[in-house]
Amino acid sequence: MDLSFEERISQLYTVAHTHSFEQIRSQEKLYEIFGLLQHRSKYFVALGVINDQGNHVAYAGPYALKGINYKDSEWFQSVRLRGIYMSDVFLGVRNFPHFVIAVMRREEKKFWILRATMNTDLFESMVKVAQAGEFGDAFLVNQRNVLQTSSRFLSRVMENLGMLALPWFAGTRLITQDIGQRTMVVGATWLQTAHGCWWSWKILRKSIFPFLQTRSLALILLAAGVAVVVLGAVFIVTLPLNVPGASPVG
Repeated sequence: MDLSFEERISQLYTVAHTHSFEQIRSQEKLYEIFGLLQHRSKYFVALGVINDQGNHVAYAGPYALKGINYKDSEWFQSVRLRGIYMSDVFLGVRNFPHFVIAVMRREEKKFWILRATMNTDLFESMVKVAQAGEFGDAFLVNQRNVLQTSSRFLSRVMENLGMLALPWFAGTRLITQDIGQRTMVVGATWLQTAHGCWWSWKILRKSIFPFLQTRSLALILLAAGVAVVVLGAVFIVTLPLNVPGASPVG
């Protein structure tokens, strides 16, 4: 999923840095670029150009958004500071779940922003692949624990997950959790691009118990070994030194 998001960001970045503001603000040129992006990816819904004053000076898409000012919006300030912005899923004027990706380009003393509206099918298509088996589920939640994709058994997109939110952590976690009447193996990892947490679970079958028990036993033995080494080192350091014929120093 991270690779897919990086690809979309790279596409926008390439477009922004191979066209000047005067070129891309042309409606004809913008629609040409938009058509090429849609040909490569069906997930692009709209494309817009915003100047440094926050004005939507050019727009290619199904809605009349040209002329809207975004100067005071949170996303505009964020992309101005960081150069790249990716939103959570929201409804917007279409009243349909979508998200936006925006990149900024500087030209001399001014800047402008290329912003793409993306269909959430980009999320859903990846999620459905992981929703395998009778009790398999997978979904993406944001930092507020709001679903960015639909869950197979819990809630729909943009609803609260209704489960314990996981604080940010590096890498991947594998835990067991009781969900309904079943004990599930839950895997989770935070994405690097979307600021969301990817969850995936499967029903915990009996064949997995020996593995989990072995892993727990290995951790216990490791902890015991470390404790023995530390205690042994302390004992040796504090042991009185009695050497025959030696006299006290000093």
